[in-house]
Amino acid sequence: QGRHPKFPTPPEGWKPPTKMLRMAYEEWLGHANTTDDKLTPENPHWYYRLIGCGAQGRCDKDSSEYLFDELPFFQPRNDQLLIVEPQRQKGIHCRFGMKGVIAENHFDGSRNAIAVMGGERRYILAHPEQCPSMALYPKDHPSARHSA
Repeated sequence: QGRHPKFPTPPEGWKPPTKMLRMAYEEWLGHANTTDDKLTPENPHWYYRLIGCGAQGRCDKDSSEYLFDELPFFQPRNDQLLIVEPQRQKGIHCRFGMKGVIAENHFDGSRNAIAVMGGERRYILAHPEQCPSMALYPKDHPSARHSA
C-alpha cells in the first residue's frame, strides 16, 4: 500500500490522500447520504467515480465502457463539435461527490465539463500560467499535479 506504479518509492512520511475502493453506486449513495452532524473531518467523505476509456483500451477490466453509449457526444471522432482534438481524449471520468467533498488546487491534463445535479459547488479557476503559484507537488511526486 502507498505505492504507485509510476513512483515506486514514495517520499518519506507520504500517505495517499484517498483509498480506491470498488463498490456499487447504491452502496456509495448509502455512505454519501449522511446528516450534517456527521460531516466532520474525522468522518469519511465518499467520492464515486466511473471511468470509460473506449477504443483507447488503457482502462482496467472493470471500467464503465457503457458511458460512451450513454454519452455519445463524447465519442472521440473527428466530426465531433465538442471534442477539438479527439486523438488526445483521455476517456470519460464521471465523478459524484457527497456534501463536504473538496478538491485541493490541482490541474487536469484534459478538458472538463461540469454538471451539478443537485446542491451547489464552488469552483475557482486559474489560468495555466498560475501553476507555479499554486504550491503543486513536483512532477516525480505521487501526488503530482495537486497542491501541497
